[in-house]
Order: sequence, then structure tokens, then C-alpha cells
Amino acid sequence: MNMPSKVLAQGRGLNPTQVAERTSGRSSTATRAESHEKTPTMIQIRRSNDGPVLWEIEADTLHEAQLTEADLRHANLNQAELIGANLQRANLMGADLLGAQLREANLRRAILKGADLRGAILEMANLSNARLTMSDMNDATFIGADLTEAQLEEATAIRIDLRCVEMPKGLLRGARLHEALMCNAVLTEADLRDCILIDVDLRHADLRGANLAGADLRGAILLDANLTGANLTRAKLHGADLRFAKLTQVRRARMEWDEDTIWPRGFSPDTL
Repeated sequence: MNMPSKVLAQGRGLNPTQVAERTSGRSSTATRAESHEKTPTMIQIRRSNDGPVLWEIEADTLHEAQLTEADLRHANLNQAELIGANLQRANLMGADLLGAQLREANLRRAILKGADLRGAILEMANLSNARLTMSDMNDATFIGADLTEAQLEEATAIRIDLRCVEMPKGLLRGARLHEALMCNAVLTEADLRDCILIDVDLRHADLRGANLAGADLRGAILLDANLTGANLTRAKLHGADLRFAKLTQVRRARMEWDEDTIWPRGFSPDTL
């Protein structure tokens, strides 16, 4: 029985450039009177409008799609709705996920190196051990996502929303996170060396044991953040707000600040 392929309709989770045209019909053996069974639909994920088919799945939607270990390198998933999809260990290197809906998706150990995730929604998604190196995540939303030990080195993530994320031992060295929202984020023992964290909101964040050596925290809000045992060597804290922050056993050799830096009551940055 021939199975028609489905158009990935923009705004309903699917992009028209991803698949061949949709056709309709019934089994050749069925008659009008005796069969009303719906013909299965094939969704084809392509690299581009005329590119090769990268993956094919029998479904009407990509919601909760089973794409474990799928090879989707450079796939066109622009605006795709992949809510609750299983993309565990999938290879999405260089994929176009601009504005994609990935809420509660399973991306554990997925490869997203160089992927375009601008404006994507990944609330409550599982990205533990995912590789997001050099990806573009400007304006993306990761509220409540699990990013345990995820790799975000050299990623661009301006205005990213990382509120309430779990990112212990995350690797973010050299990432650009200007104006990011990171309130209540768990970043224990995370590698944030040389990160650009200008004007970032880290209120109530857990940064115990985090490595912030060389990080640019100018204008950052660290109100009530827990920096116990953190490494702030060479960190730039000009104009940062650290009221009520916990700075016990912080390493701060060559740390930089100015008259606009607000310290916790009783803390002296000059005392080593």
C-alpha cells in the first residue's frame, strides 16, 4: 500500500520545505462503501526543499516523535513542533531549529554542535550531556530544562532564558550570554571560564564551586547568589550587584571591580 507524504505545515509544527507534497487516498483494495480507514502518513525530514530525505517517520505530527539516534545533520526543522519528541542521542549538528518547539523533548546526549536554535522553546527539556558547542541560541527559552554536564563552549546565547535550569558541571567556557536570565539556575561546579556574562541576571543562582576565572560579569545581578568556593580569579565585576551573595572561600586574585560594584554587607574585596 502506498503511503502519502505529509507537508510540514508552518505554525502546526512542520515546515513545507522539509517534505514532499501530501497526497490522500485509500487502499487500492478498499471500496467506497466498505472502508473508511485512514491511510497512514509519512513525514519526511529533508536537508532543504529539494535536498535528500534524512529521516522518514510514519506519523501525522512530530509531537512525541520517536527519533532516537536519528541522523539529522543540517536538517531543516525551522519552526517544527517537536513537543515531547524523543531525540535521545540524535545527531542534529548544524540543524536549522529556528523557532522550533521542543518543550519537554528528550535530547539527552544529542549532538547540536553549530545548530541554529534562535528563538527555540526548550522548556523542561532533557539536554543532559548534550553537545551544544558553537550553537546559536539567541532568545531561546530553556526554563526548567535539565542541562546537567551539557557542553555549551563558544555558544552564542544572547538574551537566552535559563531560569531554574539544572546545569551542574556544565561546560560553558567562552560562551556569550549577554543579558541572559539565569535566576535560580543550578550551576554548581560549572566551567564558566572566560564567559561573557554582561548584564546577566543570576539572582538566587547556585554557583558553588563554579569556575568563573576571567568571566566578564560587568553589570551582572548576583543578588543572594551562592558563590561559595567559586573561582573569581581575573573576573570583571564592574557595576555588579552582589548584595546578600555568599562569597565564602572564593578565589579572587586579580579580580576587578569599581565604585559601582555592590558587595554583601561586611565583605571586603581587598581582604584576601
